[in-house]
Amino acid sequence: MGVRLVLVAISDATLDRIAADPPLIWRLLDPENPASYLEELRRRSLRGRNILVRLFGRPPKESAPSPPVPALPLADIEGQARDLDKAADSLHFLLTHAAPDRRVLGFLQEGGAPAGDVEVSYDGPAIAFRSAQAREIAEALRALPRAALEAAFDPPAMKRIYPWYPGVPRPEDLAYLIEYFGVATQFIERVVAHGLGFLRYPT
Repeated sequence: MGVRLVLVAISDATLDRIAADPPLIWRLLDPENPASYLEELRRRSLRGRNILVRLFGRPPKESAPSPPVPALPLADIEGQARDLDKAADSLHFLLTHAAPDRRVLGFLQEGGAPAGDVEVSYDGPAIAFRSAQAREIAEALRALPRAALEAAFDPPAMKRIYPWYPGVPRPEDLAYLIEYFGVATQFIERVVAHGLGFLRYPT
């Protein structure tokens, strides 16, 4: 089995707001559940209380009532997501072996910067790519011919990196990866057309 990866459209302005107030990321990722923002505030408050207990040996006074949940206005397609199923690891192998510039097309596992410090998955914070980075990735994807991806498909080498991967070439496995290459490419092209960047995180 591979890592299940999700990409989410986000603007630079929203990334700036999240940098200033990290729990706001839940208003993007879980917009129908305002309580997720308050729950994150509670977790952060508890961490602060535990530090004070360790330092001073007694808990601080009870905190003030919960603040109102702030709105997070989203533009265009912000918040829309694409699930790359479990293709991300293997697709990363193809992209980074087919591309002349691993720095750009390693985006499924490398590069970007944490979007705040909130742990949105078992792997920690979501990783953000701003709009300029998304444009660079889109350009590199456009320049990558399908034949280069097919030539990079090397199941024995992939199995040495990912022990769970079947070590024998199977046409259906390559077809699956080419399909999700298309899903990722179309999503990033759409993000770029709206002047946005994106997040990635595993689920």
